Amino acid sequence: MTNHILNTLTSLNISYEVLEHEPLLTIQDGLEVEQKLKIVPCKNLLLVNRQHVFFLLIVFGDNRVK
Repeated sequence: MTNHILNTLTSLNISYEVLEHEPLLTIQDGLEVEQKLKIVPCKNLLLVNRQHVFFLLIVFGDNRVK
C-alpha cells in the first residue's frame, strides 16, 4: 500500500517527504513526535451520512470542528 501511494505521488510530480515514527498510542506520544519532527499535528475524523457515504475530514490539530 505504501509503495503504491508513493509511486502515485511521484508519477503525479507531487513532492513529499516520508517521516517515520513509532506507533502513537496516547496524545502525549503524539505531542512528543510533533516536537521531535517539527510538524503540525492534524485530526482525522471519519464521518458517514445516512446514505452510508464516507467522508474523511482532516483539520489542523488546533482547529475545533463544530
